[in-house]
Amino acid sequence: MFVFFVGEFSNEYMPVVVFVEDVDKLLDNFNSVKRAAPCKALRSQLRDNSPHIGHWTKASVGIKNWIFLKDGKPAFMKPTPSQNEWIITVGAFQNMWRTLKSPAFDYLETRSLSQGHLENTFSVIRLYFGSNSNLTVGQFVDALKTSIINELACTGLHNANCEGDDTELLDYLNSLLK
Repeated sequence: MFVFFVGEFSNEYMPVVVFVEDVDKLLDNFNSVKRAAPCKALRSQLRDNSPHIGHWTKASVGIKNWIFLKDGKPAFMKPTPSQNEWIITVGAFQNMWRTLKSPAFDYLETRSLSQGHLENTFSVIRLYFGSNSNLTVGQFVDALKTSIINELACTGLHNANCEGDDTELLDYLNSLLK
């Protein structure tokens, strides 16, 4: 993240700038992809020699030290639930990488672990069955198959409303239909 200031800059805003930059780096950690911009090292694939590992330790300490102010005074006497959840998430990623890196993983694209992919799948299924909020198993399977087939047949709509995620499985299937 780059922050540019035009004109005079007051030091009173500096804590906010640092906080926003720290959160941006934290989000980059959990959204790494195959091809990241050179200036966004934490958006690159997680590897043993990547900056993610060192950043997690620093981030955990930083999150514990977040202080939310109200009228210039701390609004909470202990860490908020969201702070605790961020710390748990960072710890879970550390443990997961320690487990996965040894057996077979050279790298991990952390973005693949997000809930967004699952939410997108259910959104597409809902598209085919509208307001039906009580699908049977058969309807769900049919909607899933329909969405996969339609995605393969309608290649012109790729990335029309969302950022590309560099997935390859359906790309291979799509090439079979050409």
